[in-house]
Amino acid sequence: MGYHMYILYDHDDELMRSLSPFFMEGLRRREHCVWIPRQGIMAHQAINMLKFRIPDIEDFLLTDQMYIGQYEEWYLDEKGNFCRECALAKWRERYDYATQAGYPMMRAVGDSHEVSEKDWQEVIEYERMINESIADLNIIALCAYNGRYLKPTQIRGLLSHHLCSFASSGETV
Repeated sequence: MGYHMYILYDHDDELMRSLSPFFMEGLRRREHCVWIPRQGIMAHQAINMLKFRIPDIEDFLLTDQMYIGQYEEWYLDEKGNFCRECALAKWRERYDYATQAGYPMMRAVGDSHEVSEKDWQEVIEYERMINESIADLNIIALCAYNGRYLKPTQIRGLLSHHLCSFASSGETV
């Protein structure tokens, strides 16, 4: 059964305090972990962000138990617009890879950080479609948004398409 949650954060350190135990538990359980950091963050920057809290992150990347992708390649079409079909196809492709590789579960984090007003309805429809697409899959999906950039109506939209919010006190989740 798929779980679809969201997390609102204000700054990178807060996000890392939450994502690190989320990923560490998945890595400990031999699950496939995927992180698509926000737009503009390159893979080496994301690795450095995790390295402080997960010292062996490079080993997990080398064995492909952990995968870090690029937001621009994952969520945007060739014109640079948010593309829900592109993103859903990429998530499905990665899930199929994980199951074929023998992983019992996939933990996935997509960080939308800041969504433009013109893309917001497309993002909300994408969030709705995630629920349908992972309902019968072994996925824990976590959508990260920077709460400083969201309007109350946007937060309400997120609430309606996620099972629950995710918060971490730094303990294993």
